[in-house]
Parts: sequence; C-alpha cells; structure tokens
Amino acid sequence: MAEEAEWAAYLYPGTNILRNKLGIQDERIYEAEAFLVGRRAEQLRAGLVEIPRTLDAEQLKAIHFHLGRDLYSWSGEFRTVSLGKRTVEGEPARWFLPPKAIAGWLDEVTADARQVAWSDLPRAELVKETAQLYGYLNLGHSFREINGRASRIFLEQTIEGSPFTLNFNQVETDEWNEASRDSIAPGRSSSPAGPLDFAPLERVFGKIVVDRDATPPTAARSNLLQRVQDLTEQTSIQRGGGVGPGGDYRPGPAHDRGPSL
Repeated sequence: MAEEAEWAAYLYPGTNILRNKLGIQDERIYEAEAFLVGRRAEQLRAGLVEIPRTLDAEQLKAIHFHLGRDLYSWSGEFRTVSLGKRTVEGEPARWFLPPKAIAGWLDEVTADARQVAWSDLPRAELVKETAQLYGYLNLGHSFREINGRASRIFLEQTIEGSPFTLNFNQVETDEWNEASRDSIAPGRSSSPAGPLDFAPLERVFGKIVVDRDATPPTAARSNLLQRVQDLTEQTSIQRGGGVGPGGDYRPGPAHDRGPSL
C-alpha cells in the first residue's frame, strides 16, 4: 500500500499524467515535455551547461536534472516506485530494477565504465561497450521519466574523446524501442542480476556508432546555439497554456507502469 500511495503521488488524481510545474493535466504535457526536454538537451550538446565528466551516478543525475528542470520537481532524483513496461497487452511485463537497487547498481556499472579506455576503442569494440552500458542503464531506469534521453546524453559525453560519435537518427524509433525492450527478459527484475540480452542493442548501436563529424567544433557549437535560439523564439510555453512543436518522444498508454501491473 505504501508504494501504491507513492505511485499515486507522482500523478494528478484520476489521471496518468505526471504532476508538473506547468500544471498541465492532459495529453498536452507530452508535447510540452518533448519541446522543453529537447531544448535542454540542445543546451547540453552545445556546451552551454557544464556537467563534470565524472562518469558516475552524479553525472547521470546532473544530466537528468537539467533535462527535466522545467517540468518536474523530482528531476535529478532517483525514482521511489517500481517501474515496468508492457508494449503488447497480455504479454508479461518487463520490469526495471526496484528503487532500492538503483544506487548500488549505478555505482557498480559506472565503476566498470571508468575502467574502459573509451577514446581508444576501435569501432567494433565501441559498439559492444556502448550497447552494454546503455543496457545496464536501461535496466536501472533510475528516474520516473526521461530515462532514455538522459542515458543517451550520458553515452555521448562518455565517448566524446573518441574518433566515433553516436547518431541516434540512424535507427527508427520503433527499432530503438524494440531493442531496448528485448534486452530485458519478461518478469520482475528483483535484483541487479536481472537477465540481459545485449544482442538487440548491439544491432542498433552497430548503426548508431558513426565516424565523428568532420565539422569544426566551433562551427558545430554555433549551429547548436542557433538551434536553441530558434526553438526559444518559436515557442512560448505558459502555465497550462499552449505548447510548441512536438518532438519524437510520446509515451503510449502502456509506457511506464507501477505496482498495479
């Protein structure tokens, strides 16, 4: 019952809409979230916000805080409820780690990641390592929302010294979601030893890992700055009011589910 109450506390009563700083209590929140989180992501990629590259849980939390700061009071904080996904009605849910396991899991995963010479890896090894690191982060699913987006930026920052980079536009959204789903076996993951299958993720990261763009860093940063400015000028989001252009992320009815699943 305690977890049921915690789950409900994240939501507006009688809805599946997360409580948010804009006061939006209907599906408009998905467009608002896509825009606002997307804008914050552009700021990170443009280097406008300094996140220490400690390659640990604190770095991931700092990324998440910045991405969600316009929307959620719990941005940068680990979730306090169980979380799982069911993409096909009737199939067993695929559960992420329980809340109490998250901190220790991330400490273990990032400690291993700090031992990897990311900038020196040949492409084939980088595909394998990034797929595994993402798989571990995905199993943890540390936050109530904005997990995949935070993890992708964490990976980008992790390999920023590599001659390769990550272009997530190389795969379709459905292909990405299926690989993330299929990496976790159905059933509840009650411990950090939850079963993982990295093969689906390695297939998509085989497309995502590409040669780093030859565009000079200053020019690339200038382009991102212009994009941030354009997004800011195009849309004004007001409390409970209109929202700007939607992004590529819109959770479906079976997105994240809590203890009642």
